[in-house]
Parts: sequence; structure tokens; C-alpha cells
Amino acid sequence: MRFLLALPLLWAPLSAQTLYEVTDLGAPGGTNSWAQSINDAGATVFYVETIYPVGSQFAGWLWEDGTWTDLGSLGGNLVFPLCLNNSRLVGGYTDLGSLKIHGFSWDAGVMSDLGAVYRDFSRAQAVNDRGWFAGVTMVPIVINFLYAHRPVIWAGGNMITLSSFGGWLSEAKGINDVGTVVGFSHDLNSVPLPFQALPDGTFVQLPGLSGGAGEDEAGEQGGAAGVCGGSV
Repeated sequence: MRFLLALPLLWAPLSAQTLYEVTDLGAPGGTNSWAQSINDAGATVFYVETIYPVGSQFAGWLWEDGTWTDLGSLGGNLVFPLCLNNSRLVGGYTDLGSLKIHGFSWDAGVMSDLGAVYRDFSRAQAVNDRGWFAGVTMVPIVINFLYAHRPVIWAGGNMITLSSFGGWLSEAKGINDVGTVVGFSHDLNSVPLPFQALPDGTFVQLPGLSGGAGEDEAGEQGGAAGVCGGSV
């Protein structure tokens, strides 16, 4: 019986299969490269490592239709683009030529500093097609001798810090066009739990397996996708 059920899969016409073409984006000016995000038109953001005797430098790039565009910097040597929307708006994080690490936005050749709440640390990790970013920033709260990290949204020129489940580490990992945010938040026992934050301020835990979980993408209809660890 199992053999007969497998036959349609073996006989499936080639036209019914999904075929992919692999494109080498290269590593302009450097040695290694890592692709991070792609939009509906196939444009891709990635960062490139250039190795020197005393360390490495990382530059951010946009690849589109075979053309590379250097994203530039805000004065530092570390540029990590992480997200890209359908308007070619890029987000990520960069150093500012010092110990400051800030989230950035890049639009039509111009890189802008998104700022940070505290201690000069933030990271933009997702962007929707409305141009809203979601990510993480440090806040002036000490938990277990560590400054807390909280999920944050950048929308309409405002930085909005979201809630948490009480632990020191919480990050937003995805945002849809409605403004629903997903990510993970540690509880007081340092267990990472997946959350969903709604535009009305609702902050709820999403179901997951024991042992901790995190959400990475928010669907346009309110669904979420991510990773889950632990035991069933």
C-alpha cells in the first residue's frame, strides 16, 4: 500500500516541481559574504567580510539585477543589513565609529541612524512595507546584573518600546503590514518564550513546546512562524 501511494510522487511531471536557480552574489571587495533578506522582486541585502591582519571589517550591500550597491556607513567599520522591504528600504545595525551600535535605515542611497533608548545599543531586524522597523534596544533596567534588552518599533519617526515577560532579553524579530510584531522574550527563569504584540498594545505569549521558543516572521493575517526548542 505504501508503494502505491508513492507512485504519484514518482510520476509527477517535471512542470509540477518547483525549480530554483542559485546565484552567487559574490563578495565585492572582501572574502566572505552572507545574504540576509530578499524582497518580492529578488533584490537581496547581504554583508561582506574583509579580513585584515588585525581584524575584520564588514560592509553592507544591496544586490539587484546583477548590480551591487554599497550601503555606506555612519562612520564605523561594521555594517550589517538584516532586512529589506518591497520599496528597497533596508534596515540593520552598524557601529558609529566608537562603541556605539545603532540600528539604521537605508533608503535610496541615504543611511540614517535610528537611535537607541539606552547605552547606545539597538538593532533593526525586520521591516514591513509601510516602512516600520522592528528590533531590539537596551533599556535602563538591570536584571541579574545585566541591562535589559527590550523589543522596539520604529514607526513614523517614533521609537516605541514594547513589553516583555520579565527576563533580561527580549527581541522583536518580525513585523507585518498591520503592525503586528512577533519575537521572543525571556521570562524570569531565562526561558525564551514566543510573543505577539498587537498595535493596540496587547502583548501575549504564543503557544510553543516546553523548553523555549522564538518567532521570526509575522504573517499578514496574524499568523507567525519561527523556531521552537525543547521536548514534546
